[in-house]
Amino acid sequence: MKKITSRFLALGLAASLGFGLVACGKSDSKTSSFEPLPEEDTTTYRVGVISSGDNTYYNTMQQGFLDALSDTIGEDHLKVISATINEENNGESICQNFLSKDVDLIYANGKNALVSSSIATMETPIVATGIYDFQTTLHIISSGSWDRHTGRNVTGITAFPAIAEQLSLLIEATPTLDAVGLLYVPGDTDAIYQNELLERYLNQAGIPWKEYEVHLSSTPVEETADDSEDSQASTTSEEEDADTEEVDKTPVRGDTVITPMDVVKASGKEGTNTNITSIGQTSIISGLLSHDSVRTAKVSEEWAIYKEASFRNIAKDILKALSKEDCDEDTLKEAFPSFTEEQIDFLLEQREELTEDSLTAQLVTDNSNNVISYENGNTTEEILKQAASECSAFYFSAGSSLSEDIAEITELAHSYGVSTVSGDTEIGAYTLVNFYSDPYDMGYRAGKQAYRILVNGEDPAEIKVGLPDASDFVKLYNADVAEEFEMSFPKSFSEFTEYLETYVPGTNTNRVVNTTE
Repeated sequence: MKKITSRFLALGLAASLGFGLVACGKSDSKTSSFEPLPEEDTTTYRVGVISSGDNTYYNTMQQGFLDALSDTIGEDHLKVISATINEENNGESICQNFLSKDVDLIYANGKNALVSSSIATMETPIVATGIYDFQTTLHIISSGSWDRHTGRNVTGITAFPAIAEQLSLLIEATPTLDAVGLLYVPGDTDAIYQNELLERYLNQAGIPWKEYEVHLSSTPVEETADDSEDSQASTTSEEEDADTEEVDKTPVRGDTVITPMDVVKASGKEGTNTNITSIGQTSIISGLLSHDSVRTAKVSEEWAIYKEASFRNIAKDILKALSKEDCDEDTLKEAFPSFTEEQIDFLLEQREELTEDSLTAQLVTDNSNNVISYENGNTTEEILKQAASECSAFYFSAGSSLSEDIAEITELAHSYGVSTVSGDTEIGAYTLVNFYSDPYDMGYRAGKQAYRILVNGEDPAEIKVGLPDASDFVKLYNADVAEEFEMSFPKSFSEFTEYLETYVPGTNTNRVVNTTE
């Protein structure tokens, strides 16, 4: 079996990330003056603020945006109209109301807000935040690598996660990173987009990976005898509700989110060179040309080799057990509890004829005949158990739709010794490690873009969708999970609960005070 050492990979990543930090800053932004309007100027700018939800994440990001407008334009020159998408107010009606009041600019906070506003107008400037994939959301077609210009009345600051940094987290959180399982909900295009980008980095690092489609469940993955009755009652109630009300599977943003940077990745294969190879993270990804394109779960090209190597190690253990004179049915059952009665009988009957090659081939055949088929309605528990038996780490994308089931999923993963890495702190409350980036800073940077449009008269089509720099990222670990894994983390990590309870949003944001960016 291929062994990939954390130390070697970390060294390769350090080189690549160091290079990436040079490339990812704000040097691509057009230099602009942010002088507040003079007191004698009577101009008033009307700004419509539409939010995809009412929670800490969106509210903090919106506060950053409004503070930036106040710092750069001045409160006396602003008229802000705010509305949140909910059951009573849909995005279309909110945006039409904005347009009827002749707003000069729309701030779209989150994906649903951007979709609604971009459909409502092709003329009024739109600045958006909380968007993972501007290109797909706006259906921008590019023949090559996208240059982050939308070519229309939209710009903003992307919530696109730092994919290469997440590979680094996978390595740091998993002493032996043999294979990565990427878990997602079918139809979650933001998750698929992030998965496919991470897969490209995993391929360069020589790390096998496999995608697992997990359908949302109203029941726990693991159920004990004590709470089975309550669980059954809860399931029945929720099923009745589902019959009368359509369930919205759109990813719901939580308190925080990580943010992006352009990075590069060196190959992590042991024994290979570490020449830096740049991976573009903004080109159209195969399989995501449209939101409703048909797509099935994928596996890496090296997966078959990895699995065969795994079975060969099992074969060695079996032959070692069979070589002992006192090996019998009970011995094999105790050593290999997942084996069926038929498999145990086969091993005992053929013990004299079995070789490492023949037994490996038999194990591969047995496995291929029992592969989980998502189309056949297998339970979430079955899929997760197979994933845990095959992978040493699980990855959950930022904004994943699995957030409602994440507690049960991670509990099962950790019981199997599988490390967990998440793209944001909503799911990060349950995973071993994750990233934090201040949503206030994202909103503040969007506010500065709004200034450039409103005061300087710049065309949003010519303003690149913004990328945060390396200082925006904070690596977090969950102390409770780390204790379960008997792991400690260096000073480059902060403890999840402690950090989020003490950090004040906006602390590290450089606010404008009569200066130039």
